Amino acid sequence: MLKRDADLKKVQSENSINKLKDENQQLHERLKGELLRSGKSPMEQDSQKLFPYHFAKNREVYDALTPPPIDRRSYLLTLARSNLTEDAKICFLKNVLDNSIPCDMSHMTFTGEDNLSCIGIAAQTREYRFAQSMVYVAEQGENARRSSEIDKMKVDHKEEIEKYQTEIEKLKKEATGNVMMEDEEIKRKLDIAVERIGILAFENDVLKDDSCKKEKLLKAEILNLNKCISRQKAKCADLSTEIDKLKKESAILSERVTNKESERKKENENLKIEIDMQHMLKRDADLQKVQLENSINELQDENQRLLGQLKGGKTK
Repeated sequence: MLKRDADLKKVQSENSINKLKDENQQLHERLKGELLRSGKSPMEQDSQKLFPYHFAKNREVYDALTPPPIDRRSYLLTLARSNLTEDAKICFLKNVLDNSIPCDMSHMTFTGEDNLSCIGIAAQTREYRFAQSMVYVAEQGENARRSSEIDKMKVDHKEEIEKYQTEIEKLKKEATGNVMMEDEEIKRKLDIAVERIGILAFENDVLKDDSCKKEKLLKAEILNLNKCISRQKAKCADLSTEIDKLKKESAILSERVTNKESERKKENENLKIEIDMQHMLKRDADLQKVQLENSINELQDENQRLLGQLKGGKTK
């Protein structure tokens, strides 16, 4: 009977495991199907060894596409390289904030094999709103990360302070009930606890100051990025002006070439007409020469005949 129950539980366990596997496979296929409908296979890397993270509409899909050892800092870089419109890219950046997809300033400076960051790519494609949105998202992510770290440290310090305060109260009670108030061990523990509380309070003040400094550094870094974007805009404007100038010069040269070709074509046609005329004149001259020679020969024959007749008349 025990064996039958054990076998039954084993079968039920195997069925549950198989069911979970099937559900997991179905979930995987559903996610994969969603990505395929978006236009690209999530399991195929591009030439930069990056996956199509820009199709990740939520954290669940993002995690499914970024198993180790894939570098998650590639997210913004891949999004910048995608063939989506600028507005669509900005919408995916909103998903980053709404779904807590990892993103901070390290994502902004991460580069591919061509040494271009997401900001550099956005500047090349003149997607300045997208670049500014990336800076904003990275700033929010960086602030959230720092705030989380500081809050955790504050909580840890608070718990440690409470622990030492409890220890102090305990020591005070022990000291009150102890006739030997001068007990060195109790005094030593009390002094250590008070000193530790002072250190923790000082560290909390340092954390606040450090947070302010980091915030200033972050703002300075963002300002530098904005300046970089402005410089790229100016550079692109200069390039556009230069390109327009080159286009005009190219159009002028093309027109000149066309005119030259037209003139050369006319010259060739006139030359051909002139050559044809010369050939025709030569042919007429040759014909006249032949006719003239024939006439001369006829006249000579006639003269010979007449001379013969004249000689014959004299003889008679």
